Amino acid sequence: MSDTHKSTDLSSICYAILEELSKTPNYPIKKCQNCGMYFIPTSKVDEIYCDYPKENSKLCRDLGAFQSYTEKLKQNKAMGEYRRTYQQKFMQVRKNKDNKKLVQNFPILICMAHIQKSISYW
Repeated sequence: MSDTHKSTDLSSICYAILEELSKTPNYPIKKCQNCGMYFIPTSKVDEIYCDYPKENSKLCRDLGAFQSYTEKLKQNKAMGEYRRTYQQKFMQVRKNKDNKKLVQNFPILICMAHIQKSISYW
């Protein structure tokens, strides 16, 4: 920082610091797509959700990602159907851990169930 700022007003000092931070490419200031608060990404530069705790001490990042995912499931019927089928087959495998054939064929079962449901829609 080559500029020198003198002020006794706290808001002026905060504004000057924020202005300097916004000019620095290493510390991009982003706006959270879930809550709208401003934040500096901690791990990735392309983060879209902040790390601030929200409801039930869950992070905004977790809430925002979950809400975004459920919204995609509502909009895309095929994706929602795939998820429902996947969960059904997953629970079958989980309840029958001793059945080695079922466990080995889990990916095949998912594909088969998805294809059968797709054909039934036509």
